[in-house]
Amino acid sequence: MKKLLFLPFLLLSFNLYSQENWETTFKAGINCSFLSRDVSSSGNRVYIGATAGLEQTYYFDNSIFSFQSGLEFENIGAGISTLSITAGNSNPVNYGTLSRSNANYLSVPFHLKCQINERWGALAGAAYRFGLSDRQSGNHASKDDIALDAGFFYKMKNMRFNLIYQHGLSEANSGYQMIQSKNRTITFTVSTTFWKN
Repeated sequence: MKKLLFLPFLLLSFNLYSQENWETTFKAGINCSFLSRDVSSSGNRVYIGATAGLEQTYYFDNSIFSFQSGLEFENIGAGISTLSITAGNSNPVNYGTLSRSNANYLSVPFHLKCQINERWGALAGAAYRFGLSDRQSGNHASKDDIALDAGFFYKMKNMRFNLIYQHGLSEANSGYQMIQSKNRTITFTVSTTFWKN
């Protein structure tokens, strides 16, 4: 974990002494999270969270492709499984339901970006999420997660508008074998440059 957290700062230090093009940006926005399958009795609802952090982008020679990493805080929906039993008949039935609460993560993304034209671009990669805490009382800290990312961005002067889909790979309720579902997140953020070479 410490090595992964150190990488964005290592990239920043490297760029300070590099003659290549690079920039540091701050981003903030909202996300909409849902689960990979509908296991709740009330349906698969969408939950709203927030995200903010720093990005470090290194541009290759042709400026079409770039590599991006960073460190960001994510507050996304998490699934909490519960079990209910219908009694009063000869064949009791177990129903798995899923309640939700927002969980906090510290995320380290690794993205390859491609500038399609002057305004539009695409990115893809992965992010490692370190589970910090969960807002639902009595629940343990969020579990670490790995997400595959893909999305588009639009550049306008010193600002960039990002729309990214994140496909979580870890079970939201790994402790419960009855109910297994993974987090899916759609994130919209606005980035602004405050340090550039």
